[in-house]
Amino acid sequence: MARTSVRIGITIGLLLVSCLEARAQAVYRAEARVTYLAGPNVYLDAGRAQGILPGDTLAVERGGAVAGRFVVVSSIDDRSVVTFADDPFPVAQGETLVLRVPRPPEAPPAEERAPPAEPPAPAGDDAGAPAARPPVRTPPKTREGPRLAGRLQLSLNTLRSATDWGGTTTERTFATPSLGLHLRAGDLPGGLALRTRLRADYRYTSGRDIDPTASVRTYELLVEKAFDRVAVQAGRFPNRYAPFDGYWDGALVHVGSRALGVGTAIGFLPDRANEGFSAEMPRYGGFAHAEVGDPRTLEYEVQAAVNEVRPTNRLLTHRFASLSQRVRSRGFTFRNDVQVDRDPEQGGWVVSRFTVRGAAVPHPALSLHARYQLRRPYSIWRVVRVVSYRRDQATAGAMLRLDALTLGADAAFNFAEDDDGALTNDGRTLSGYLHAPRTVAGLALSVNASRWQDGDGSSLFVTTGLARDLGPARARVQYQFYRTEVRATPFVTHAASVYAAVPLGRRISASGQVRLQQGRTLRSAAFFASLWYSF
Repeated sequence: MARTSVRIGITIGLLLVSCLEARAQAVYRAEARVTYLAGPNVYLDAGRAQGILPGDTLAVERGGAVAGRFVVVSSIDDRSVVTFADDPFPVAQGETLVLRVPRPPEAPPAEERAPPAEPPAPAGDDAGAPAARPPVRTPPKTREGPRLAGRLQLSLNTLRSATDWGGTTTERTFATPSLGLHLRAGDLPGGLALRTRLRADYRYTSGRDIDPTASVRTYELLVEKAFDRVAVQAGRFPNRYAPFDGYWDGALVHVGSRALGVGTAIGFLPDRANEGFSAEMPRYGGFAHAEVGDPRTLEYEVQAAVNEVRPTNRLLTHRFASLSQRVRSRGFTFRNDVQVDRDPEQGGWVVSRFTVRGAAVPHPALSLHARYQLRRPYSIWRVVRVVSYRRDQATAGAMLRLDALTLGADAAFNFAEDDDGALTNDGRTLSGYLHAPRTVAGLALSVNASRWQDGDGSSLFVTTGLARDLGPARARVQYQFYRTEVRATPFVTHAASVYAAVPLGRRISASGQVRLQQGRTLRSAAFFASLWYSF
């Protein structure tokens, strides 16, 4: 199985690379501002209206070269969440990025399109004064009827692994073909709009069967209707106005605008085991949000929400409230998030999440960032020890941009609560990265390294890669080294991978990757291939 996977992967990889230059196509660009950073996720103020759909791969340009790539996790009309497709590269909160997107921006809905331009006013004494209404272009004629946009993706993920423990070798094979659909439909009868994200999987393993073997998962299925100042949503959806609300199966009503509004939601908590519908977790809540100021000078945003989940399966009632606020001003960003939960066992309220983040750009080539985070997760699936142990982390780092080189370093310190309620040291992590978008022969070089150290153990992770762009296509080779030691013989592995992505037509693209891992106790061969159609 491993040899077959490698042969298939190498063959497809060579075919993809051979098509790189022959299949070059038009490249669309969009600007997006980084509004928020959360671990590996980057929040942008551009979304579906700019042609960005979930599952897309977006190249980030700096100085005409590609600095790195994002994969779109989720997107709405004017916002999106992305994560790093390859090696992480430096991104600063408040920074404006130039993105290569796979499709042109979407036309706005009929009710949002600008009216025809008025004829210019005749010259006179006030000819130099600003016009009462700025001239706008007459929009092009659009076809009547529903507008569809989305992506259909077919993928195959296979893995063959072998582990050696105590003289016993265990071999297993996994294979998962998947079919995914991301769809957005506008201008439906009655002025409705539809958004959905579905995925069908078949999961095979040579060991114990996976239950269920075949599944269809619904990550989003939303019907919405917008009135003058009121928007109504129904189905499965994330609450875009309250970051800690998570997903709902139900209905939401929002009154106001993006800058100022209030709303309420009622429904059920989705089944976390299989993303299915369950009526065992009824929930309801309310929220409010506001944005004031000017993004170019000083801007303040705040979001607040209250929620209650009332299980019908003998679990405990969960009440919680959250507040998120952000201040941004000329290269400086400050954000604070806090969530409090009602402890059903002890009574009273506990802080389950508290985060403070700050970022500053004292010089165009230098950016600084720091974060402090407290987590005390609430487990709704328990009836004892519902509020778990507290964990804290403090992080600080810096990024330096030179003409053709980016350097960065971070330090993180972890603390955990012991049985007596005291915080104890739980290790520290030092990491650094280097990225050069252009070296010899147009190759991009990236190097990342991190070292974790605790009193009883340590680990080291190093990855380096070379990448090359040929038009909108991409090829990459990468090597990874991993070593960990915790009260035992060191565990060491080496891994190498080859990746290629290439457009096969105006709307069709493909990608493939082969990865080989080798160690004294672990060996694996993995192959991934994907073919998607955008419409």
